[in-house]
Amino acid sequence: MEQRQQRSAPFGTGLKKRMPLAHPSLTPFEPQLVRLLELAFGGGVRSLEAAGFKLGDDLTDLRAQEYYRNGLFRSFAQAQNEIGDIVLDLEATRRGLEQRLKAARQSRAPSETLIEALAPVANRLMVLRRLVDGLLYVAISDHSLLSRLAVERRVRDPEPTELRKILTIAAELNRLSPRELNFVCDLTSVVQLGDILRVRWDESGVYIRLQEIKQGKINDILGDRLDDSAGQLSDETLNRIASALGPHAVEQAERMTRQRERFAAFTSMYESDRTPEWDDPELARLAHIKPPGMETYLHLLPEVVAETKAHDLTFHCIDDCLWLIGISEAGIDTVGDARNLQHRLFHAKYPEKSCHPDEIAELNREPPLVNLVGHNLVHTAGRPPLAWYPREVVVDLIMDRVRLYAHFDVRRFFEVSTQAGCLLSLITGREAEEGKGKKLSGPMLEDPKAYGIKVEFPDGRTFKLVSSFFRSIYSHLVRPSGILSVISAMR
Repeated sequence: MEQRQQRSAPFGTGLKKRMPLAHPSLTPFEPQLVRLLELAFGGGVRSLEAAGFKLGDDLTDLRAQEYYRNGLFRSFAQAQNEIGDIVLDLEATRRGLEQRLKAARQSRAPSETLIEALAPVANRLMVLRRLVDGLLYVAISDHSLLSRLAVERRVRDPEPTELRKILTIAAELNRLSPRELNFVCDLTSVVQLGDILRVRWDESGVYIRLQEIKQGKINDILGDRLDDSAGQLSDETLNRIASALGPHAVEQAERMTRQRERFAAFTSMYESDRTPEWDDPELARLAHIKPPGMETYLHLLPEVVAETKAHDLTFHCIDDCLWLIGISEAGIDTVGDARNLQHRLFHAKYPEKSCHPDEIAELNREPPLVNLVGHNLVHTAGRPPLAWYPREVVVDLIMDRVRLYAHFDVRRFFEVSTQAGCLLSLITGREAEEGKGKKLSGPMLEDPKAYGIKVEFPDGRTFKLVSSFFRSIYSHLVRPSGILSVISAMR
């Protein structure tokens, strides 16, 4: 399930809609962002250079690799400290503005200026938390684990007093061990379990551990009661807690129990390396296939951004079915709205076609334009835009000087897959209703009436792929050819 940020005013689908980050009451955000990106992701390079190595030596020299990873972890820890201080200030500002906004609405007083001041604060908080997500994305190579840590639909706001305490503890833990990185969960959008996520690495790999920090006499007592009852809250136990500590303690005990259950479920999943037993022999065969790594188009972003800054509007086709559209601020003023941009893309795709009234029906059947930065700021299941590269490109995109849209022509992808020996089709109608009813898949971004894609091989075998598999084109910047390579590996 895709996870969403709780509070944001992200880039809209309309070209003129922007994500406000600036306000006269706030310090300029861009210098702050540039410094944090350099601090966070430049530590590995700085450590290499200080030891007499250069970037790339870490791929062939074990000592260089040690310097690089130590430097990266130290820089991650320093960046988290600075991000934490900024988030604490912004969260205090946000809470004050929301209280004033609530009072204004209750008294029916004008509230437009408060809304204008609140949006940049909420958006900065979102960007900073996605920056910490970016650190986590780089630190943990198995990104499937991150989706297991997002257990709620909404991302909760941090409680400032608790956040400050946990930041202090995490900073001390990071100082004591260069081989560990302790992430403060409330600074992330992804980790919705525990207070600290500990990432440790050695020569054998990377290991993670969740840690909960409960402070106070009541929590200590409740923890002891839960330990005595093996984590089970019977009616008798709840009645004793209510009599001794009050009804609020019962609610806290229930929260602690749910947290322990989630911890246990995650630990069981993470530590188990067993493959599930499948009754279906075909599923059992597929379960043992290790899919190839899916190539991304991340390395193409600098070229597209450079072309956009030079020409204001550019169209870049990948694998004959995925289009990247770059548009600058000046280009947005020229094009005017998203409908006009879609029209220009249509004629870039089909240069042999001339404009005529009948093309409106064709345009209405075209897949949507997906704002890559907006999508990956709000949907936290993918690679955070703050972890794209190089940093200059990231800053241009976050500050909205350049905007990138993706357009996945799924029907053209079907034609390409046929050439590779796979017959693909959208899952619609009764099959889609079945998938929707069982919550097996969400709607396809490219066609909301479809709930996944069916694959048929030459030997007649078929299977279905959920829509989220194809959303990786946007969320993880996966090339369509990478998707096709995974499908082909299932033959």
